[in-house]
Amino acid sequence: MPEHHDELATCSERRLSPSDTSEPARARPAARPRIFVAGDSVAAERSPDNEVLSGWAQHLAAELVGEVEVVNDSRDSATARWYFVQRFPLVLNETRPGDVLVIALGACDQAIARPDLYETPAEYMGWLELIVQYAREAGVVPVLATQTPRHFFDSNGRLTTPYVDYSPLVRKLARQAGTLLLDVQELAGQVVAAAGPEAARGYYRWFDPGEHRQHPEGVVDTLHLNRQGARMVAREIARALHRLGLVPGHASELPPVMPRERDLSATEARRQYEHWRRLPNRLAAPELATPVDGKPVASVVRLRGRAPSGSRLIALLSDSGAYLGYCLVGPNGTWTWRSETAWPAGLHTVQLLAVSETARSGPVALSFTVSSRLDPPRVTRPAGGSNNGPRAVFHGLAEGATKVAAMSEGRWLGQVDVSPDGCWRFQLPHDWHAGDHIIEFVAIYGRRASTPTLFPFRVITVPDDHWLGRDPVGWQHCQPAGSCPHIRRDKPAGAKNILE
Repeated sequence: MPEHHDELATCSERRLSPSDTSEPARARPAARPRIFVAGDSVAAERSPDNEVLSGWAQHLAAELVGEVEVVNDSRDSATARWYFVQRFPLVLNETRPGDVLVIALGACDQAIARPDLYETPAEYMGWLELIVQYAREAGVVPVLATQTPRHFFDSNGRLTTPYVDYSPLVRKLARQAGTLLLDVQELAGQVVAAAGPEAARGYYRWFDPGEHRQHPEGVVDTLHLNRQGARMVAREIARALHRLGLVPGHASELPPVMPRERDLSATEARRQYEHWRRLPNRLAAPELATPVDGKPVASVVRLRGRAPSGSRLIALLSDSGAYLGYCLVGPNGTWTWRSETAWPAGLHTVQLLAVSETARSGPVALSFTVSSRLDPPRVTRPAGGSNNGPRAVFHGLAEGATKVAAMSEGRWLGQVDVSPDGCWRFQLPHDWHAGDHIIEFVAIYGRRASTPTLFPFRVITVPDDHWLGRDPVGWQHCQPAGSCPHIRRDKPAGAKNILE
């Protein structure tokens, strides 16, 4: 089964339509510099009393000293393409020469499993290039920003990047265009890495069931920030803006922003583990919903299920009985757990104990296999390099994948589901032009994408510059009385006009 990813939930909570042309927050007359933030849901404005979800840009002004105004025009679901089309012209109307534009887009663009948001690397860089170009023409100083670090620690406890990461593209574009760079991933990543896998979750929207009133059933979101995380990122950005000479100073005297602590810390839970094991076995066994026992999963698999009545938490043990972690049980008895570090490839078995104040359940074992790779899809027909008509149909196999995406010349073409037997079928909804083409097929499972399969083929149809492909001259002025000369010769007399 594919893994569900709550980190993109905010990209779905507010669907942005082309009709959303509301004006950005008006910038009041103020001393320069002014900083405009063009960002996505990670930077977007939230309610000041929202503890579990906060945008870093809403805290930026508090981290700066001097007469600096921050205009946060970040939007949920914003991709580089959407922002350029829908928001950027309005923002330019509000800017004046000398203002700073921080371009912090990419979290949604790189979501390859979301065709409504995804931009290929070439498309993503193309839209950013246009934003930089028009900003410069308006006298605005563009600053490219890499994505905020995600809570993604490998099996050795080292902070790393997810399977798809567009921050290297931002660094590349900054070098090519000679644009100032805010390497947020590197700067804030140092803070996240120093906190370590367990404590660092306190910077993110990661809450156990019953741990916070806003998420009674819990949430595991390793992308979006809670209030502490947003303040931490804003502080690192403020320092970087000062080093770039764009602001007069930052609030350096403030103490560091520490991650939110769980009610039962990891250290205290380890200490209580032996006590939990010694409790009498009087509770029913916890139930498992996902993953399915024995099925292959991604390295950041989440375990979900239901606990017996009266349970306070679920403790997780390795196959040898070593303590792995715990999660609280929600008001309706559900529980969700994800390890703070990725699982190494291979077969794993965990044991689960339901724990109350006075009793525990017997252990329930769950086995799953973490796949270390995702093979590129195979094209079974037509043959590579073969001749095809303008409506070519591609068939193939993609074992272990849930979807197959198609791209050509850096542009997204479409995406299809993979059937349970691994088969897939792709066809464009319009004709291919005549000539030689190369199409790229990519297998997708969760957030993972395979390396592309490059498939060459040739299309035999009327060339674009051939007279048969052009509209007949004068067809707009034909008379309906039957004297029109543009009648198809392969039809009997009286057949409809070719252009009707």
